[in-house]
Amino acid sequence: VLCCAPSNIAVDNLVERLALCKQRILRLGHPARLLESIQQHSLDAVLARSDSAQIVADIRKDIDQVKNKKTQDKREKSNFRNEIKLLRKELKEREEAAMLESLTSANVVLATNT
Repeated sequence: VLCCAPSNIAVDNLVERLALCKQRILRLGHPARLLESIQQHSLDAVLARSDSAQIVADIRKDIDQVKNKKTQDKREKSNFRNEIKLLRKELKEREEAAMLESLTSANVVLATNT
């Protein structure tokens, strides 16, 4: 179910009430604009608790390690760029899969109209 309201506070009130019913809910929106009491239902929080969160963190760490490697050899630099490109592609795919999983597993998705 997609549930929308015209303001952040209205959506947050809906989230608070639905949370009492023990529904799997997902609140879309910028975390800074959400009430602190419903932060655990935000997309960012749900993704951080997901199984793929550690995999995504490991890929980010691998990208940082490759970026920090220094070399003068042009062939090695090219290999590093290719490796970073592949890691970024995998990172994007994993993040999108995790987001899709979070959206499909929720019973109710809540957001503002915009």
